[in-house]
Amino acid sequence: MGKLNKITRSASAGLTIVELLIVIVVIGILAAVGFVTYRNIQEQARKASVSAQLKSAERAILAYAAENANLPSDIGAVGIKNSGAVTFEYEPNEDGTFCITGTNSNVSMNLNQTGIVTEGGCPGHGAGGVAAITNFVPNPGFELSRDGWGWANGSGYSGSISTTQKHSGNSSFAITAPASGVADRYFEGYVYTEATGTYTISAYVYLTATGETFQNRDVLFGMGIGPGVNVGPDPKYDRTKTNQWQRITRTVTFTQPTSAVRIRFYAPLGGTIYIDSVMLTPGTTVPDYADGSSPGWKWLGIPHNSASRGTPK
Repeated sequence: MGKLNKITRSASAGLTIVELLIVIVVIGILAAVGFVTYRNIQEQARKASVSAQLKSAERAILAYAAENANLPSDIGAVGIKNSGAVTFEYEPNEDGTFCITGTNSNVSMNLNQTGIVTEGGCPGHGAGGVAAITNFVPNPGFELSRDGWGWANGSGYSGSISTTQKHSGNSSFAITAPASGVADRYFEGYVYTEATGTYTISAYVYLTATGETFQNRDVLFGMGIGPGVNVGPDPKYDRTKTNQWQRITRTVTFTQPTSAVRIRFYAPLGGTIYIDSVMLTPGTTVPDYADGSSPGWKWLGIPHNSASRGTPK
């Protein structure tokens, strides 16, 4: 009888710690799988909703174009408005093409004159819940010329578009300085903004020498022509980083919508400085470099000679 009681008590004992851990792990795995499945279902539902509304917008745009012999200037003219969770960006082009982006939370889809809906935003539009930004520098990568930029030449200095070093695209602007002399040569451009507020200037430079610059200046950012620019300390080159690209940044505040900012780079004696990938963007965040040739971006005018817009990364 004693043996029977002992066996009964053993069989009815609770779960061991190891067994409890196994149960918890299994429950966690099932919960994670369920959450991922739920998110996937949500995302597919958003894609379906956005796609349907884009096709509806397309029909309205094409009907308007057939009746008026031109595309609507905005989709509000054809009764398409942001509704519920879906927001739209629309852009007609001078060549008779158009592109429209629909976004629901972190899902963006776009449709153009081909009638095919694809994932992501149109070039120049926001995507995935991230708003597009503008790079106001009209010739930021010196791909075709140095239009909009000038440089102060001097004895022993030379400057030109170069393919020897490039941070983006195929070229940069290079200034080669003598080993000694008057260190006052520089490269500069003026950029105009559309509104007041805080902006961030950024650029990449590549130094092959760490020589003297004029009055110990390296970069001059934010000295506008006329009033309207609040300036502060200018950045310095990191002279521990030679023969590699380094990014220099600073923020400036524009108090007038017609403000112009001067962006100037001084050339250190005894080597070559390469300058590339310049940006002037709203806000204090420093985005990855992009221009109208970058994926998801577009030039707002002449390629490599106008501002550009796209989704920041």
